[in-house]
Amino acid sequence: MSQFSCDTVEPVLHSRNGLRAVFSRRGAALTALYAPDRQGRLQNIVYNAPNAFAGQIIAPVAGRIRGGDVSIHGATYKMPCDKDGLCLHSGPDTTAAQLWQLQEYTDHTVQFGTMLPHGACGLPGNRHITARYTLLEDRLYLTIDLESDRDTFVNPTCHIYWNLSADFTRPAAGQQLQIPAEQVWYNDARHLPQDLHPTRGTVFDFSRPRDWSIFRADDPQLCLARGYNHAFALHPEQELRLYCPANGRGMALRTRSSHLVVYSGGYLPIPGCGLALEPQEVPDAPYLLGDACPLLPAGHTFHWQTAYRFFVE
Repeated sequence: MSQFSCDTVEPVLHSRNGLRAVFSRRGAALTALYAPDRQGRLQNIVYNAPNAFAGQIIAPVAGRIRGGDVSIHGATYKMPCDKDGLCLHSGPDTTAAQLWQLQEYTDHTVQFGTMLPHGACGLPGNRHITARYTLLEDRLYLTIDLESDRDTFVNPTCHIYWNLSADFTRPAAGQQLQIPAEQVWYNDARHLPQDLHPTRGTVFDFSRPRDWSIFRADDPQLCLARGYNHAFALHPEQELRLYCPANGRGMALRTRSSHLVVYSGGYLPIPGCGLALEPQEVPDAPYLLGDACPLLPAGHTFHWQTAYRFFVE
């Protein structure tokens, strides 16, 4: 495996289908993805901005942990909390803030790596993390692997914002989202998941494609985050789709994760200009699952995998 140490290296991958993906070592982020529309125009459909976790790998734990409390074998570990008394995306030492090593860079693959020492983000274990992107034909594959020398808690994700219109200067509109999910977690006022509810017949029903930017502003759940910021319980390996009828661009997503957090960008500088689709496991699992919260055993590997397929109709 080749090693790269230059801080200025910005890897770029190309596919024979015309896709081009651009990456940054900061957060092992996908900073741009150029995809064709039905007229053959290549445009960037990935939002890239500072202070929004845009495109970055979030580990060891994505989302919010109430009180920052994580119980492991009877001992309580404290993740760093903000002024609201919760830990967001693992706190200031999150991998999203780190300058990762560029470990491998070939025609079709780029791999980044980083390490969290024991106690970083308030959790046990020396944790080694890799993020590997592969661009082939019409697909971008992303895998995240985490290993630890002590039992620990992990729940990573990738925080990419999508806008298939490629126009991030205004709120996205007219783009259709389809999610095969029958349940969603409702949130409290701090955006912490509380309990599962059926999606059918509600503002969370995406069983058929519909414009995600159109929602009832008076819905109590959507008022909390100026739109969506909710975890959907997924059916394993089923395909999610995002499609822009105006230009024919589409993206289909398959993941091994059990949940998908959908954030419609209500707090972005231009609200709603991008849609984050974040595959992960049960959010705030230490609280919601208690003693049943899954842990990563020492010496084992947690494997996160998602594939993005791009198409034109």
